[in-house]
Amino acid sequence: FSQVVSTFMNTGKSTLSLFPEGNLFTSIVSMAGNLTVKEKSIDQQDLDSFIKSIEKYFNQYDWLYQSNLVFNTDMEKLKIRLGLLQDDIKLLIQDLIIAMDKTQKREQLKYRSNEDLTLTYFDNKKMQEHFNKAGSFKILFPPDAIKTCKEIANNIKRINDDYSTVYNSNFKEIKSIISDTKNVGSGVNQSQLNKTIKDLET
Repeated sequence: FSQVVSTFMNTGKSTLSLFPEGNLFTSIVSMAGNLTVKEKSIDQQDLDSFIKSIEKYFNQYDWLYQSNLVFNTDMEKLKIRLGLLQDDIKLLIQDLIIAMDKTQKREQLKYRSNEDLTLTYFDNKKMQEHFNKAGSFKILFPPDAIKTCKEIANNIKRINDDYSTVYNSNFKEIKSIISDTKNVGSGVNQSQLNKTIKDLET
């Protein structure tokens, strides 16, 4: 039986895949229950004792799974916000380029990356050339350009702060899970857990 359980544990699946509906713990308990029915040498007391002895280990896995699930959900939300922010930045860059150079068309600019546009049109030397060409003609920048720049800068800071909060929260929880695992039982590899905590902190 221990060989069968070991096979379940060494499937190479990530922690996130261990606890969908019908998780590994449930599968092992179900298998043990079937053995209890089929094997006369195994009684209900043996099954209860087995479940109690392994449940504490799987609780740690479940805790880790839930923590990573929340982390992944929060990161996806941040990813969406970052994508919207990148769109806002690209639109602003296009507006500024068109304001400086009326020969540029948005249709030509929208397929180029923000980095490419910035390097091409916002080089100090090239910007000065545009201003010199304008001469006495006033370059009319978008009226809300300054406001938009401030909003983008504030959004960048908020996203960065929120990312730090999400990351630090997940880090502390994982560290807490690992530290708590040290007290689960005598069979826990204390040196490996200490190494893991040390690796997290470096």
